[in-house]
Formats: sequence, structure tokens, C-alpha cells
Amino acid sequence: MIADQRIATLRRRMRDEELPAFISTDIANVRYLTGFEDVFDDHANVALVITPEIARVYTDARYAEAVRNAAEGTPWAVYVSPDLYISLCNELSAEGVDELAVESSVAYGRF
Repeated sequence: MIADQRIATLRRRMRDEELPAFISTDIANVRYLTGFEDVFDDHANVALVITPEIARVYTDARYAEAVRNAAEGTPWAVYVSPDLYISLCNELSAEGVDELAVESSVAYGRF
């Protein structure tokens, strides 16, 4: 599956760079990494979190059903929250992640 290959490639890069977690919010990159077609519009509230062990999609209720359907049979776990950035930061913190790699499109103030 394409998503598996893309996640594996990203994880190799993360390992080489010694990065514990990566966050993506750019819609083009979200579509590329997940392989989810026709799920998100250009204004979607979505974030991806990838660590060596997990691949999560965080979104709000507007996209929940479409994301859950698209994620079936993929490595992506779906988390739905109205405050997705707070949720993902709290979960990463609880998992002991204290360093993140983020895309340049991610607002620094969110994290």
C-alpha cells in the first residue's frame, strides 16, 4: 500500500535525523502521506502525527466519518477532537515525546 511505503520512508528519515515525532498539517502533505483522496477540502482542520510506533490522523467532527472510512485497512488511527492540537500535544506529552519535527506551515505558537 502506498501509505505504508510513505510512512516507512518518513520514519527512516526521522530515525536518521533522530526525531521522535513529526507533525504535518499542510493539506497537500496530509493527502500525500495518508493517501486519502477526496476526504479533506483546502480548509480542513487536520493534523498528522507520526512516531516510530504510531500514525494518527487528528481531525474535527466535520471530517470524522470520511476519515474513518478512508482509514479502514490503513495504518492510520483516527482521533476526533474539537481541540485537536491540544489533544495531540497532551497525548504526545503523556507518551513521553518532548521534541517534535513540524512542517514550516505549522504555526509555532500551536505547539
